[in-house]
Amino acid sequence: IYLHLIQLLKKKKTLCQKINQTIDSPKYPCIMYKQERSNKCFVYFFTFFVFCCAVLLIAALIFRLRNPEVKLTSTTLDQITYNVTSPSRSFNATILTYFSIWNPNFGGIFSYENSDVKLMYAGVKVGYMKIPDARVKERRTKHTDVKVNMKFPELIVDENGNFTRDVYSGTLNLTGYVKFSGIVQIQWLKIVHKRKTIEMVCNLSIILTSRAIQGIQCQ
Repeated sequence: IYLHLIQLLKKKKTLCQKINQTIDSPKYPCIMYKQERSNKCFVYFFTFFVFCCAVLLIAALIFRLRNPEVKLTSTTLDQITYNVTSPSRSFNATILTYFSIWNPNFGGIFSYENSDVKLMYAGVKVGYMKIPDARVKERRTKHTDVKVNMKFPELIVDENGNFTRDVYSGTLNLTGYVKFSGIVQIQWLKIVHKRKTIEMVCNLSIILTSRAIQGIQCQ
């Protein structure tokens, strides 16, 4: 019985070797073609799957790009000269403003241009300065300062009774408009970007007696 089992195992091994040789032989090209076709289908499917994932990732980055955040960190009065007595009435001042720009995006750089600071008194523009173009890297904060020169028009100085009254009271109330306009661009996809504009309105008061700025409120 033992010898009989050994002979059966040898026959089985020989049969398996013959089957493997037959499948690999060129006499059965259909079997080899099916194997190659199956491998190609898998490669195509995997490539398509990776492509779809990349498209979804890019779309998610674009639509989830958030607005950068701008804060007015401080404002100081650099210099001021004024005269409300006739006939040479005038008012000139220089204000230094300091801003922080926070870019909360992952992989996106915020490049701003055509940005400015505008100061208004009684609905009339009395100061303007363009903010230099710059870039804020991903997840970074950039600090910038802007010097705004104010010069009141003669119409306000000469004919507006409120201006003279405000000067004698020692307080001038101003409204500042700040605008940062630019694009958030995905760093590794230069052609993908989204335009962002951040605007801020600030109310402030110039205290003439102490030559300081107080009561700053921004929104």
